Amino acid sequence: MNRLSKEISPYLLQHAHNPVDWYPWGEEAFTRARTENKPIFLSIGYATCHWCHVMEGDSFEKTDVAAILNQYFVPVKVDREERPDVDAIYMRAVQAMNQRGGWPLSAVLTPDGKPFWGGTFFQRDQFKQILGRLAEVWKNKQEDIEDSAFELMEHLKMLEDQVAEEKEFDTKPLKGFLERELKAYDPEWGGFGGAPKFPPAMSLMALMRIARYQKDDQAIKAVVGTLDGMARGGMRDHVGGGFHRYSVDATWLVPHFEKMLYDNALLTLAYAEGYQVTRSDEYREVVATTLHYVMHDMQSPEGGYYSAEDADSEKTEGKFYVWTLDELKKIFNAEEFEQFQRYFTVEEKGNFHVDRRVEELEEAAGMKAVQQANILHQQKAPRLATLADPNYRMLIEKLQKVREKRIRPLRDDKILAAWNGLMIGAMAKAHKVFGAEAWLQSAQRAAHFVLNAMRKEGRLQRSHRSGQTRFNAYLEDYAGMIFGLIELYEASFDSQWLRAAFELQTKQDELFWDEINGAYFDHDGEDGTVLLRGKDFLDNATPAGNSLSAWNLLRLSAMSGVLEQEARAAQILRKTADLMERFPGSFPMMMLALDWISGQHWEVVIATDQPAQDLVWPDLSPAFSPHAVFLRADESLTDICPALSGKGTRKGRTLYYLCEKGSCQQPTDDAELVRRMLQDTPHI
Repeated sequence: MNRLSKEISPYLLQHAHNPVDWYPWGEEAFTRARTENKPIFLSIGYATCHWCHVMEGDSFEKTDVAAILNQYFVPVKVDREERPDVDAIYMRAVQAMNQRGGWPLSAVLTPDGKPFWGGTFFQRDQFKQILGRLAEVWKNKQEDIEDSAFELMEHLKMLEDQVAEEKEFDTKPLKGFLERELKAYDPEWGGFGGAPKFPPAMSLMALMRIARYQKDDQAIKAVVGTLDGMARGGMRDHVGGGFHRYSVDATWLVPHFEKMLYDNALLTLAYAEGYQVTRSDEYREVVATTLHYVMHDMQSPEGGYYSAEDADSEKTEGKFYVWTLDELKKIFNAEEFEQFQRYFTVEEKGNFHVDRRVEELEEAAGMKAVQQANILHQQKAPRLATLADPNYRMLIEKLQKVREKRIRPLRDDKILAAWNGLMIGAMAKAHKVFGAEAWLQSAQRAAHFVLNAMRKEGRLQRSHRSGQTRFNAYLEDYAGMIFGLIELYEASFDSQWLRAAFELQTKQDELFWDEINGAYFDHDGEDGTVLLRGKDFLDNATPAGNSLSAWNLLRLSAMSGVLEQEARAAQILRKTADLMERFPGSFPMMMLALDWISGQHWEVVIATDQPAQDLVWPDLSPAFSPHAVFLRADESLTDICPALSGKGTRKGRTLYYLCEKGSCQQPTDDAELVRRMLQDTPHI
């Protein structure tokens, strides 16, 4: 066992038995590199990364590769989900060198951490040749390498400085975003662009807001077409619930089978809002089955949500999820199989086919491809089947019983603050829209866990596993948890969650706000081995820390009346105004903040003597009201939300106060009137 055996990350522990003399990221590795004047070979991945497994089996488990790495390099392994600060720097470096990136990420660094070579996945023979050449070049041309590494780091710093200039923002990026997405929309299958297709949850949320004031039917058609395509396709797990990472094709049929907590959180938010816009029971079903999966398979006994599930089981990608025709005919009798075919399309030779070159690479790593397998989908059914149909429910339950006997993929059971925040928000949002108490309770358990078990000396921590917390939290952790707590407060009107959101926001400002140039740094800058302290504005699979923070700040400012919070959000938007105008598709979450600040929004204060969640959301939840915050009249909160003072009930009746920037209309007890105003008032 190498040094990784002392770590808690499932990804690092997967490599603890390698013959490679791995170090975790830290000063010990850099000290050895400087002492022995060796370059660092850096490998970055994550526990559920299929091609990380392939490269491990093909290279890192092999003694000939290990011999080269151990003799000429100091090998370092990083879990990108534990250390997004490290991953961000070297991913940008690899992208700058190669115009593309991905995981596993492979990079070679000088002993002080500056990158001078990088790539992603390499087949073993090619990898050995590259390592040999790099070792030779380091021996003979070290000074030249150090010069080029210095120049690359200066280039990366220059890229960071490009967003230092501010520009006044307007609504042009919103219109540009709409035009770009509609141009890229696939009217046949939904989604934007061609293969591979990633779930565009944040883009759909932005489109629903923009379409609301633009009165654009085409935008709503694109949203509906995409939500329908994903719900019916193989990217959705029709048996167990939840969504896989992405579709390798343009039709949403063949997924990359790993399941990520953040995808399922963001997609839940998109489908819940899609339901508010369309009232589609199909979207209610998607939300219900997704959240059932999360609570059943991805929530720890202590309350926190796990990070992900692998694509592979028994060294085969997708084996846990697919079905052969013969297998299905054995599970169902003739009548049941006939019913099954009304819902799902299956083929004798299967619909899951692996490219021969991919199959060869997997075989070299000791893996194998599943044969004649079917990915279940409902793309040819007249409508999406739901569990309300007793015949469909019976078929799904039979498949579930069979699948429970299979060997499950590995579950990455570390608990990350950022992703837990997103899922807490998704559970709370779904409760607001649909009223399921179990979802609210799940979110409350997770929030209690993160706030109690993942804080040290007043600071949020990034990761928790096996009773241990690791790493001071990053900007995205604070932003994610603040988002989740705002949603949780609005779902329950429990004051502790709103207080916790404001406390975390204060700490986030203290740790990450750039007092000189504005906006938030991604990390606290306290780890001397991390060479850059950057600022992330671009949304990727998860929201950028600054994007989500801008939206959080605007909502907190509306609740509290604190103008400084709105001012900080506005400065973030000024920082990105030029980039948003030029590349609107790269900022879907920032569009939510821009949409909010560009128009009218409401503060809705609800005064009631009864449990608010029992009275309020059944009346108001059907309204798609993305430009409102909701508070319960509560004198105990007036220190942080002064607008709550003096707002009471009338003869025991629930009253609604509609306010705008603290100025309130006369209260009303007509929930339907409030709902119409929230839904029908023009925003911009």
